[in-house]
Amino acid sequence: MFIQKIKKPKLNLLFLLIFIIIITHSLPKKIFLIYKNSFIDRKINFAYDYCGKSSTGYIFNLKKEYFFRNPPKIINNISNLNQYWIFYTNKKYNDEYIIILSNYKDNKVLKNLLDTYDIVNNYKNDCLLLKKK
Repeated sequence: MFIQKIKKPKLNLLFLLIFIIIITHSLPKKIFLIYKNSFIDRKINFAYDYCGKSSTGYIFNLKKEYFFRNPPKIINNISNLNQYWIFYTNKKYNDEYIIILSNYKDNKVLKNLLDTYDIVNNYKNDCLLLKKK
């Protein structure tokens, strides 16, 4: 009975179209990634830019690794986006930690910061987490 249905050309075309859609949209890979990675890991690695223009993935990673009582001050060299939404709070930032994103190029300001802060986390010298000495 199943063999008789396969011989029908309209049904074959339907199966072929479904197969092509599944392969072109790489649905098995996407389902595997959703199953394998937690929600936070998907936000860090796939949904947001890790250490680029907005560097939101880097901030999510820091939030996962470190316990911040209040959000740290965020300095972004490329854009001045307000990224405090990541911490789900309206509280003002704390100056105990500073996050520097996108390779802060003003060396004078960076040297002044390094006089009073230690580097706690460094990602390819582009994204830094500093802690007050």
